Order: sequence, then C-alpha cells, then structure tokens
Amino acid sequence: MEKRNMTLKNNFFLIIFLVSIVGCKNKETEFIEITEGRSMNPSEPRIGIKITSSNNSYLCTEIILDGRRTEKYKYFKNTKPVNFNELKKQVLENFDTNIKPDYIKANDATYYQLTYHLSSKKYKSKFIESDLTYLQSQLLLKIMNLSKLKNYKEIGTHDFSKELLEEKLPAPPSL
Repeated sequence: MEKRNMTLKNNFFLIIFLVSIVGCKNKETEFIEITEGRSMNPSEPRIGIKITSSNNSYLCTEIILDGRRTEKYKYFKNTKPVNFNELKKQVLENFDTNIKPDYIKANDATYYQLTYHLSSKKYKSKFIESDLTYLQSQLLLKIMNLSKLKNYKEIGTHDFSKELLEEKLPAPPSL
C-alpha cells in the first residue's frame, strides 16, 4: 500500500512538472526585426536589428576583413531599453500588408527584410527602400539608426533571419 502511494505521489509531481513546462512554452515573444542585405560597397557590413517585447534590442553586424565580407557576424545587446510598444504601434500602422513594388527589382539595390510577430500577427516582407511610402521609409530609418547607438555590449550569439544575412552572390557565367 505504501509503495502504491509513493508511486502516485511521483506520478503527481511528474504531471505537475510537465504541465508547467508546456504552459511556459505557449507564450511567444513578440519582436520586430529588420535585416539589411548586401550593398554595392563590399566593405559595408550587412546588419540585423531585433527589438523584443521585453524592450531589448539586439544587433548583428558582419565582420569585414581587409575590405571583404566574411559572412561571419558579431552579436550585440543594447544595455539601454528601447520603447517596444511605440515601435510596435508604428509598425502595425505602417506595415500591415506586404509591400508590392510595381516594377522589376534592381540587382544593384540594397534589400531589406522586415519580419515581425506582433499581437499574434506574423509578417515577413523583402523590399528595397524605394518600394516604401514616406512614412514607411522614415520608420525603417528610425529602426536602422538604432544600430548607431554606442551602448551595445557584445554577446555570444542571437537568432536573426538568415535570408539576407547569408545571401551569396550568384556564380559568374563561365567563359
């Protein structure tokens, strides 16, 4: 009888533990992320900025050696909080639908990708700056300027969308 009670107690604690783990995983962190692809200047690094609902901002910047891209990154966390709710409101007001350019994309333009998970809405769009309205362009500039702040501290790594950050140039045609 005592052995049976012990088994029931162990099973009860196991069930409580499993329910608590599952409950913790259901809360998804809201975020806004902008990544910048290759520019025409090979010594200019590609960057990514991510702002989370906990008012943290993260930066990744490509390591440039001898004026060449390495496709390796350094990651940073801002030591000062960012007003996530203000940016969230502006992003939802200005980027509620995918950006649809009405012309052929330029091969020599710098591409950006906006990805966000806000209020259970998921969004991802790739564009060049000329695809944007004036207000969208100003908001893009505001978020990209977060990379120029001086209060970032280097961290090991952080997750960023890889499409533009790891984009490779196509192989040249054979002669």
